Amino acid sequence: MKKRPFNQFIAATTLLMAATIFACVTGGPKSAVASPTTDLVAKGKTLTTSFTCAGCHGPDLKGKMGPSLASSGALKKYTKATFERAMNLGIDAMGKPLHPPMPTFHMAKGQADAIYAYLKTI
Repeated sequence: MKKRPFNQFIAATTLLMAATIFACVTGGPKSAVASPTTDLVAKGKTLTTSFTCAGCHGPDLKGKMGPSLASSGALKKYTKATFERAMNLGIDAMGKPLHPPMPTFHMAKGQADAIYAYLKTI
């Protein structure tokens, strides 16, 4: 009486379980699918175009009439929360009104977070 198919089944099942546990521990296989962070950054880049940030902050957002929005510029003073406050209420990171002609946009939280994520990459 051969027990070979059953032994192969047990071996394959054990291997599959080990691979599943490994994937859970390491965060799973890496794929070409965009990560949530990549999606957020891409959305932020699109939003900077729709909110016409380049009109004042320059085509690369590194300064023109308005200050640089690069992570090494004015943005370094801001957290996500203070950036959202600036976009929605016109209050800078230090609690003072933003300089005119900076408008307030009344963005949704997701929009401000996406723009902040994008600006941190430039």
